[in-house]
Amino acid sequence: GFFVEGLSTGTVTYTNAMREPRNNAQFYRTNGSNQTNSILEKHRYWLNITAEQNAFKQVLVGYIETATNGMDRLFDGKMIDATSSVTLYTKV
Repeated sequence: GFFVEGLSTGTVTYTNAMREPRNNAQFYRTNGSNQTNSILEKHRYWLNITAEQNAFKQVLVGYIETATNGMDRLFDGKMIDATSSVTLYTKV
């Protein structure tokens, strides 16, 4: 699988001819990576906002000892629903 993030609207075409002939039965993630994250000190707060006509948004603000002020793989994510009339965001 793959994701495509573009700067403008367009079409992405991917065909089977573009696949690399590899051993696709291999899975590279190990159980150890989950165990490492589970021993880190972390704190989480869920913030909710509700506006007129039942517009609602929820965001998780989390603090974990190895995180940075940038985008951290395995910790940070992008906003999924940008169509709501209310939004919560941070400057980070």
